[in-house]
Amino acid sequence: MGPGAGTEVTLNWQTWFIGGAGSMFSGNFAPYVEEAGYVKLRDVSLSYTWEAGWLSNIGFRALDITAWGRNLVTWTGYTGIDPESNLTGQSTGRGWEYKNHPQTRTLGLALTFRR
Repeated sequence: MGPGAGTEVTLNWQTWFIGGAGSMFSGNFAPYVEEAGYVKLRDVSLSYTWEAGWLSNIGFRALDITAWGRNLVTWTGYTGIDPESNLTGQSTGRGWEYKNHPQTRTLGLALTFRR
């Protein structure tokens, strides 16, 4: 038993949530600040041009095939959603995670017939 054993502790939840460590709106608190460095594979595309004789039979001289991806991989030690996620949009208030979502991963394929 320690020196505080049996001592009643009053918890003021309103103060904790509104102006204390439970509120992100009152400033940064050391337990919630972490390194958010990252490397992101933002955009990648791979294209191939196919110039086959059969294309001329349907009125074209070439076919371009392009596969692309956006936000494919993020390397980070950050424990949050996404190091680029930000409640306040394009501002200096980086790292405020509150009901916001990570950037979407997108994949696509494009076929372009050239005459």
